[in-house]
Amino acid sequence: MLVSILTARSTKSHNWTFPLRAFRHQLRDRGIVVRIHHAPSPAMERCDVLGVTSEHLKSQRGRLPEAELVEALKRYRKRVRDAGVV
Repeated sequence: MLVSILTARSTKSHNWTFPLRAFRHQLRDRGIVVRIHHAPSPAMERCDVLGVTSEHLKSQRGRLPEAELVEALKRYRKRVRDAGVV
C-alpha cells in the first residue's frame, strides 16, 4: 500500500509526520510505503491513500481562494480514484 502525505514545510508538520518517518522501515516491512510531499505533484496522486494535512491547507490559504482549495481537494480525490490503485 502506498500512502502519500501532502504537508507544509513547517515545524508543526515536521513533528506531525515524525512517526511516519521514524518508523518507515517497520511500516515498509508490513507493506506500507509512506511518501511525504511538500507540493502537489502527479507522483503524489499515484497512491492508495492520500492525506492532506491542515498545515498544507493553511499554508495555501493566503495564496488561493477557499473555493480553489476545495476544488484542488476534489481534483486530488478524483485523480487518486482514477489512478485505479484504490
